[in-house]
Amino acid sequence: MLRYFTRLKMSLMPYIYANAVETARTGIPFMRGMALEFEEDENCAYLERQYMFGERMLVAPIFNEDGIGKFYLPKGTWTDYLTGEVFTGEKWYQRYYDYMHLPFLSVRIP
Repeated sequence: MLRYFTRLKMSLMPYIYANAVETARTGIPFMRGMALEFEEDENCAYLERQYMFGERMLVAPIFNEDGIGKFYLPKGTWTDYLTGEVFTGEKWYQRYYDYMHLPFLSVRIP
């Protein structure tokens, strides 16, 4: 399990570094509320249980023992970073996630 998460972190390091540089340059937080990134989407104004990890990654932690993840995806085509599953935006989703997974999605920016 340690190897899995270490490899995951290492695969994200170029993205993390690029966003850290952007944060230092602009002052916009690396971890930010959905409303900051998608201010035109009214559904994002009240999302407290998910956040953007940089400008392209969405994280929706799971807050229950059943492993049920509920999350909203703004406009765009979203891909689950861990499984490769593709989602359509402007929809709510509810899925079961095991111990090794959570909603961690990347958006294709046009």
